[in-house]
Amino acid sequence: MRRIKIINNKTPVNESVSITTTTTKITVDTATPESNILVTTDANTHPPESETVRNVGLYFALYFNDETQNLLREFCQQCNINCAIDFEGKSGGFTFHCTVIYSDNEILYDTDKFGIYNMEPPMQLKPIGFDVFGPDKNCLVLKLDNCRRLSNIRNRCESLGLTSKFPDFRPHATLSYTYVDDGSFALHVLPKFPLVIDKIEVSERLNSVT
Repeated sequence: MRRIKIINNKTPVNESVSITTTTTKITVDTATPESNILVTTDANTHPPESETVRNVGLYFALYFNDETQNLLREFCQQCNINCAIDFEGKSGGFTFHCTVIYSDNEILYDTDKFGIYNMEPPMQLKPIGFDVFGPDKNCLVLKLDNCRRLSNIRNRCESLGLTSKFPDFRPHATLSYTYVDDGSFALHVLPKFPLVIDKIEVSERLNSVT
């Protein structure tokens, strides 16, 4: 997937604003960056003012910080889990993340908001087990607890009118896209180190599945 190297370091404003979307009216707390970017435009009351506002499918993902990235990579190596190949079949670009939503519809959205944003404060996620996903059962995932903040981000995405390609939200971090399902993942011990999220990405949904 195309990675957009934009970092938003602005300090969020601690206030609440009311935002009208095409489906519902919601109030969001702008004290967190996920609130600032999870905003769309109502075509009826706020006509597009620039070419950046257009109908797009969206992808939201949370990224673990550098320390967690390194610890997860070491964990995979110790467990003989191949994390060298990403979902496009390329080597060297594997980044551990948690997909919040991969929309199967389009909404009117300001594409100037596309980018990778710092999350303040960072969010720690709890591992709860392992599973294998995909039609070929070749994606080994670390299942994550659907904590309140994570659930709120997902709910906010849906409040904007986004429908998910995967409607059953099962938070996880993929550990391998080339896993051979022999059941051995059940023997793995859960990571004992903190799983810390410090960035959130919003970008246009592409045809590849994450």
